[in-house]
Amino acid sequence: MVLNKYDQEKSLVIDIDKNKKKIISPFCIKNKNLFYLFFAVSNDDLKTGSNTEIYLALSNNLKKWKIIQRPVIKSFSLASKRVLSPSVILVNKIFYMAFEGRDKKTSSIFIAKSKNLIKWNINEFPILRGNNKVHFHSPFIKTDKYRQIYIYYCKKMNNKSYIRLNIYKDTNFQNKILDKRILSQSSKNESYSIYAPSVIKLKSKWIMLYAAWSKYPIKGKIMSAISHDGIKWFKKKKAVIEPSVIYDIKHCSEPAIIRFHGKFCVFYEGSDKHGRWRILKTKIEGF
Repeated sequence: MVLNKYDQEKSLVIDIDKNKKKIISPFCIKNKNLFYLFFAVSNDDLKTGSNTEIYLALSNNLKKWKIIQRPVIKSFSLASKRVLSPSVILVNKIFYMAFEGRDKKTSSIFIAKSKNLIKWNINEFPILRGNNKVHFHSPFIKTDKYRQIYIYYCKKMNNKSYIRLNIYKDTNFQNKILDKRILSQSSKNESYSIYAPSVIKLKSKWIMLYAAWSKYPIKGKIMSAISHDGIKWFKKKKAVIEPSVIYDIKHCSEPAIIRFHGKFCVFYEGSDKHGRWRILKTKIEGF
């Protein structure tokens, strides 16, 4: 696989105001003639990230965005601290969102349903429930031609992180066909963590972008992997997106890839030198 060099003209997409210190976790889906960009906003302290909620912005051209001025997913009992990392698919005219929810002790993965992408009904019982020792993060949900449901996600335990894949028979999320570790930390770029997979299927291969953080110094980049079946993956050594501009000079993280006019647009979260996070995007010519 050859990843063409990403656009050096990275552009700022979502930056609400300076008091919203963390604007993170983008995901974009097209429905009819509109693009729906979900993202998480932290309304509280930067370090704790408490009271993080999921918001939505709309666009018809990926350039100008109208932000819905109320959260579409709010915190609830088992996600009392944060809701973030949304990912959405459409199955039988129903939209399904997988997202991460955090309480004071752990992170779990939940499902919500919607008919219009704006009003969501949350199943408050997680499909993957964490505990004091095991945490589940940043899901990415996808379906195949058989309407099986693929959920890629991060599992963290014993200070190690892994990207795993669960395949479910259908949207009841009860009959699990596969539960498999597919990527582990293996390079200097990944010495701190790997998480936030984003997957797109081309004609003969699958592409994954994911967040990789190094430990010394702590710095986030976006890496890639390739697969021919969505299950067995091979990493690429070179970063796809690296810190380079004022908005992402400290970290690039949580990618979300979408195809647009024959090219690939990648939304991601970027942190500046002051620790302020925003949503940015760039383009990749092809794979």
